[in-house]
Amino acid sequence: MKKVVWKVANPMRAESVFHDDDYINSLSYEAATSGVNNIPLAFLQLFKLDNLSTPLNNPYYTAIQVVVPILSMPSSQVDFATSLGFIRHMQPEFMLLLEQKDPRALLLMAYWYSKVRHGRWWMERRATLECQAICTYLERHHADETLLQELLKFPRLLCGLDSSMGGSSLGSGSSGGVLCSFRESSFVL
Repeated sequence: MKKVVWKVANPMRAESVFHDDDYINSLSYEAATSGVNNIPLAFLQLFKLDNLSTPLNNPYYTAIQVVVPILSMPSSQVDFATSLGFIRHMQPEFMLLLEQKDPRALLLMAYWYSKVRHGRWWMERRATLECQAICTYLERHHADETLLQELLKFPRLLCGLDSSMGGSSLGSGSSGGVLCSFRESSFVL
């Protein structure tokens, strides 16, 4: 049903307010087109990113470049402009992965939903439900993917699926160092 509404409304059409360049530029920033600066090591591993990664050779690249900056922001500071940036930068290849229920694309959507759910009052319920649905799906159908499951803890916590967790950290395995530390209000690199 949502896909039908999206196609009918098509908020990215040329005459839409969301397509107006001045409006878009006032709301969001441009995603990087190459490199992996500031991307957590766990994301680099899961999404197979390196310094040669670009939107042309990795369908997750642009989505990651847009999502990662909002992870360090307290949820209360993630505004409508920030959330619109993710939708604006969605590449067709990434949208196809979402339609195919690709677990990595869904994980990025769960991260986005978990952070934007406080952006506007009318977004909270839908974003929370979508995040919970994605987390539940990934837990049931991709339980064997250890790194994905470890990264899923952060959106689970923010969407209210695991309030007892508090905080957790993801170790690197061989070196024993911390790749990412998850807390309710921030994502620490």
